[in-house]
Amino acid sequence: MDGVIDRFWFAGDEGLQMLLKIIVCTVDPDLARSRFIQRGLSDPKRLKFHGDWDVCTAQRGIELPLKNYNPPLLSFPTIEVDTSDEYCPNLDDIESFLRKD
Repeated sequence: MDGVIDRFWFAGDEGLQMLLKIIVCTVDPDLARSRFIQRGLSDPKRLKFHGDWDVCTAQRGIELPLKNYNPPLLSFPTIEVDTSDEYCPNLDDIESFLRKD
């Protein structure tokens, strides 16, 4: 997949490639769904404009099966951040990662 992205998104733009860094947030799937649904239920405008299926079904008391998430596998500098509670690594470490050449 990253070969396709390299060819079509970044063709001939080495400067942009040098700037790109990826932050992958990780969290327990049940916690992620709970947060997502709570955001949707707490903001009626979000549901109006996004029509999130998981939120709609939660309003009806239906719990959909969890979906698998596959993080991007690209050949760019990547950091995983656990967002279960506090950010781990912390924001200072994430900023250091982003500022690294």
